[in-house]
Amino acid sequence: MPHPDPAATDFSGRQKPAATNLSAVICTYNRYNILPLAIESLLSQSLPAANFEIIIIDNSPDQAAAQDFAAKYLHHRHLRYIFVPRPGLSAARNEALSRARGSIIAYIDDDAIAAPAWAEALLTTFAAHGEKLGAAGGPACPLWLGRRPAWLTDALLGHLSILDLGPKPKILRPDQKLVGCNMAFDTALLRETIGGFNPRLGRQGPELSLLSNGEPGALDAVHAAGRLIAYAPDAAVEHAIDPSRLTQSWFRRRAAWQAVSDYLMDPETTAAHAAAAARHLRQVERSRTRPGPVGFFAEAPDGATFSDDLLLIRELIIATLQGGAEIEPGAPPRLACLESRLWLTLRRSLRKSPQTLATIRRLRRLVS
Repeated sequence: MPHPDPAATDFSGRQKPAATNLSAVICTYNRYNILPLAIESLLSQSLPAANFEIIIIDNSPDQAAAQDFAAKYLHHRHLRYIFVPRPGLSAARNEALSRARGSIIAYIDDDAIAAPAWAEALLTTFAAHGEKLGAAGGPACPLWLGRRPAWLTDALLGHLSILDLGPKPKILRPDQKLVGCNMAFDTALLRETIGGFNPRLGRQGPELSLLSNGEPGALDAVHAAGRLIAYAPDAAVEHAIDPSRLTQSWFRRRAAWQAVSDYLMDPETTAAHAAAAARHLRQVERSRTRPGPVGFFAEAPDGATFSDDLLLIRELIIATLQGGAEIEPGAPPRLACLESRLWLTLRRSLRKSPQTLATIRRLRRLVS
């Protein structure tokens, strides 16, 4: 169960607010250029201010700058601005969880803009399902701050925490996930049963690393506790996409750190995949379809080719964490090269059908 950080500073200087319906949380780190848009979107909610609180957790290194920024908002009686010097997104989320007075706690990112009915839609969703519901969230639509590249297909938008599961409410399957910039939980469940977010996962200060998986672990725990997760299309946010993230280099970093994050969250499952990852690397090398050896990358000309590169990076990291893929001596015979090309084509086709892949994985588990 998360406890308040003793080093935290509450700039509001007010007593703890009374229990309320919803605690809306923004965790931030040195994003004062875009943070005001996120805060204003919460201050402009259709839900009356008396029915929810706003909690800002600031991990920025400069407390004086944080205090100066916070001063602009402290006249809002339902807003609390808390400086937490210990960096880390999961730790910041847990700090908010330890202080939240709402029966529902909802998180958006500091570069997200909540729709006016966001909070109201979340409360309506939880009320509709009662105690069966453990978490809910809605769409995250891209707000492009730079030109979207041609290679950035819809299939790659998940790397940018973009989500659109359609216009109708639904209960999600365990393999369907909400995004961290738009998710809400039953506060008691997240605090007392799940124990908050894993502090070993998630971003840590500046983006020198892109460690993630803080939210998938918590969402998996909701299902493990026997509770449902709902998708609420009216609880929408816009997610601002900085131009620095619209490069293939950033996406390659994102794929590599995702593999590390998956390993940290579930070492046994990820390690068990290492042999298959090594086979994939050998098939790629044997196919002679790349302009350079595995581990070297040129600018991909289209989304399909780039998706192959991102998968290759994931497999390379996972295999390397388990000792790497042994190289095959000599040039592959022509028939082996053709077989590898056919295998890679089949695998690319299967990746386009997540349901087919899920069925294959289930069959593998039954056989093993």
